[in-house]
Amino acid sequence: MSSKKRGKSEKTAVISHLGEKYLEGRFPDGIVTGSQITQAMAELGSKLSRNNPANFLKDLLRHNPEGNWPEELLEKRIYGRQVYGQGRVLQFFEAPEGVDPFAEDADLPDEIPVEKISSLPMDSLARSLGRTEETWLTQVVVNLGLIGQHLAVHSPDAETIKDLRFLQVGMKTQPEIDAVFVAEYALPDAPEVENVFVTVELKQRRERVLPDQIREQVRKAFEETAKIRDREICAVKPMAVNVIRKEFEGVEEDLILVREYGPVRRKDFDEKYARLIGEEAVYELPLFVVACSAYAVRPAIGALGARKTGGKRG
Repeated sequence: MSSKKRGKSEKTAVISHLGEKYLEGRFPDGIVTGSQITQAMAELGSKLSRNNPANFLKDLLRHNPEGNWPEELLEKRIYGRQVYGQGRVLQFFEAPEGVDPFAEDADLPDEIPVEKISSLPMDSLARSLGRTEETWLTQVVVNLGLIGQHLAVHSPDAETIKDLRFLQVGMKTQPEIDAVFVAEYALPDAPEVENVFVTVELKQRRERVLPDQIREQVRKAFEETAKIRDREICAVKPMAVNVIRKEFEGVEEDLILVREYGPVRRKDFDEKYARLIGEEAVYELPLFVVACSAYAVRPAIGALGARKTGGKRG
């Protein structure tokens, strides 16, 4: 169990209160709605805002969930995930022995290739106006072509990718998908190509990539593309991008980390993990990183700066 100090968030008491009800059998499927969360706040006399219960769990899971989750629930291996739609907000669930759903970056390899990438596709004024929010990072990733760079150089499928089309920033689904692309891959010994929908989740520095959120995005991607018949989307390739602080060439700086997960075939998803099998089936979807890459931006971009710790920058 983490040695970090627990109970830093005012939400901890609310989760503990709801967790007691869950253990008593009040939420048989583990699902807690927004109205039940605000009711728990009222029962505790909490001063937390009741205005947006849909986001109650969002920041807690992104920042130090193991430090803010009630100890009595952790001892019973009871964790929580954010769920979406129909007023649902939180789902309690029991994790198997040896599995820590709150573990940070457990899916990353020990060695991640780092390369320099030019920021000149963005003009100097735009670079100087950099901000920290996810929408800015999304613009950087799209403008610098980092998804294409990764898929063409570092992906295990790099030799078969033919085209990559950027579609949209901020696909308004539940959960929202920060950026979406369509990739075309050559099929072995055939003139046809296979269309793959690429979802990209972006996080700021010190924010966690949440596997269950990635799984939900895969589900939404299949739902949104199910109606396409003339150029069928055969698979979804989930990806995630976040900013990490790491030393590179003697300089500690912000690097853009790209992780690529294994593709999910529509046929496999429909048979095993779609809604018709059960609301929670999607959380059993295997999610594993197949490749990672990191990028040092040159010249520097605002909010992605560097701090000298010794040596000279290359």
